Amino acid sequence: MDDCTQLRQSIRSQLQSGRMPLAAGYQVYETQGNGASCACCHRAIPGNDVRYEVDCPTVEGPIELAMHPDCYELWLTESKKLGG
Repeated sequence: MDDCTQLRQSIRSQLQSGRMPLAAGYQVYETQGNGASCACCHRAIPGNDVRYEVDCPTVEGPIELAMHPDCYELWLTESKKLGG
């Protein structure tokens, strides 16, 4: 199994368990990396990389997720498959 497949499965599992919100009613902003941990792959997003800040509404209130651009695309795809 390749890294992308494993990451896709991890994201799907997080979405299904509720540890990560579905992509519904969210806003995304592109900004510069700042060392934050990616919500999908849990690797740091260094300062020379693009970071997506994803603001998601949840029952408990809005949350902000940092993601690599490629991780964001996987999150969006997997979320939509689950109805997000």
